[in-house]
Amino acid sequence: FLDYTQAALFTDALDDYEGRTAGEVIAAQLRAHPSAKIYLTGHSLGGAGAVLAAARLADMGVSPAQLEVVTFGAPAVGNAVFTRAYREKFTLHRVVMKGDPMKDLLSAPLGFRQFGERIAWQPARSVAAFPHAMIAYVDAAIRQLYDSAGTNSFLFLAGQPNRTSGQPVYVAPIAADVDGALTADAPYMKAVLRDALYARNAETVFSAAGGGLSEEGLLTGLDAHLAAAKEAGAAQLYAYRISGAKVRDNRETYRLTLERAVYDTEGNLMAASSRSATTGALTPIETVLYLFTQD
Repeated sequence: FLDYTQAALFTDALDDYEGRTAGEVIAAQLRAHPSAKIYLTGHSLGGAGAVLAAARLADMGVSPAQLEVVTFGAPAVGNAVFTRAYREKFTLHRVVMKGDPMKDLLSAPLGFRQFGERIAWQPARSVAAFPHAMIAYVDAAIRQLYDSAGTNSFLFLAGQPNRTSGQPVYVAPIAADVDGALTADAPYMKAVLRDALYARNAETVFSAAGGGLSEEGLLTGLDAHLAAAKEAGAAQLYAYRISGAKVRDNRETYRLTLERAVYDTEGNLMAASSRSATTGALTPIETVLYLFTQD
């Protein structure tokens, strides 16, 4: 872990910074700006590296108030002596998924100890991934985000600088028809799809009315949506439908389909597409976002 951290931040001198390493530059900047704060974060090995980087920066004179570390499924990096030496030198938040064995991996053979605030997360019922997998932590983080701010908030990806401000696009309510085991996931799947649409085009207008894309591929309440689209100045009307069913004889594996229909403001169907993928390598929420990016 220390070799990893040293190689990343404290080995190679930077020509543009008078031959100092990246870690030395960061430490100098923080010492020069005592009101500034740096956040160090990582998953698994990355989390171990974040803790050791904070310890090294503390040794270089950076104050505890400037160092905040958030790790996800990270192993302990030192023994009791290390813990006593650094537990007051920076703030550490440890996010640990239920069932993730990594937090205790080195405790017994090496006597390593964890410290800092432990934050327990629970994997969703529909997530089949090994609890230590990064995709499980990302999935839980997305849920935490929307749980705190609401599934109608534009949060995920909304800060991307590549959003366009082109012609307004009207989006009908996103429909979802999923297995019972995915019912709890549906609001999150809709939320990330809404956010992805907003990230693609900042002028996206979302319908406040009812009606969505039916199983037959028809947009219910089309006339009302067309009127709303015209009022919003949109040239096109989009409708999406998410469907999902469990794959037989596979533990918590689902096939998800994302359907899209595009209408002009006269109600003529201009384009339609349907893409599907199975979960496993990704969680259901992540799979919907993946399908959107493929369209």
